[in-house]
Amino acid sequence: MNITHPDILKVVFHVSNLDQISRMVNNINNLLIEDPKAEIILVANGESVKAFTKDALTKLNPKATYYLCENSLLSNQIDHLAIMEGTKIIPSSVHTLAQLQYSGYAYIKV
Repeated sequence: MNITHPDILKVVFHVSNLDQISRMVNNINNLLIEDPKAEIILVANGESVKAFTKDALTKLNPKATYYLCENSLLSNQIDHLAIMEGTKIIPSSVHTLAQLQYSGYAYIKV
């Protein structure tokens, strides 16, 4: 499909459930195959933050940025030291999602 779009496609994926992690990984990888220059941010909240601990087997794509909601880490009793390398903690996923959408990121709920 040939659609006119900005020079850099900006997308924020939002995942909140553990059963969506595999789909999230596939969606990010597939988007980057189609558009290697795409700017991708993943915002994880709710129980999905459990998939981003050092013990988890989630494979992060180094071309994407991964944000974990601090509120969700606290409610799931996950210490900051337990999270995977390559992830960043944000105070509030809801606020970050709103800011990213306001700044031009396309929102995709996984």
